[in-house]
Amino acid sequence: MTDRNDLDDRIAQLDAEIAAHPMASRKMRAALAVIEEFSFGGVALVEQRLAEQCLPSLATLARIQEAHALSWYRLHEAREELRRENS
Repeated sequence: MTDRNDLDDRIAQLDAEIAAHPMASRKMRAALAVIEEFSFGGVALVEQRLAEQCLPSLATLARIQEAHALSWYRLHEAREELRRENS
């Protein structure tokens, strides 16, 4: 039973790391929602909406993704692997 508890603890730890990750920040989530909502209007409209809401620009978002996408992927992959083991 300890092994299952250890897996649950590790999954909880990974959940906390994912929640604290730069890709999960409130501003990042809000910016991605703006992109999704206004992408029909092109880059200029998206940039305008991001600026109006004091959110990172598309260039800044790209830099954040470039810097953090691999660690974001690895955290999610590790969590899914543990969940499969825990099933």
